Amino acid sequence: MRFGMGLLNIQGDVQNVVIGILLILSILLPNLPQIVRDQRSKWSRRALIVVAVVVIIAVVFGWFFFWSRAVVFSL
Repeated sequence: MRFGMGLLNIQGDVQNVVIGILLILSILLPNLPQIVRDQRSKWSRRALIVVAVVVIIAVVFGWFFFWSRAVVFSL
């Protein structure tokens, strides 16, 4: 993965962030259905709103990173 990102001239710090996110997701995603099942009755409306906001921020960050890549490549 690092080799491919290196071929695309992606900076080392960005590579570390991407690999770190992938590692975290590889731990969380398989366990997410069980966590949701266990916590469903305990979640309040406020907690669901907080989770939704965090997901939206993550999506916006991912979108920004994806589209800002063209600016980095043009430099």
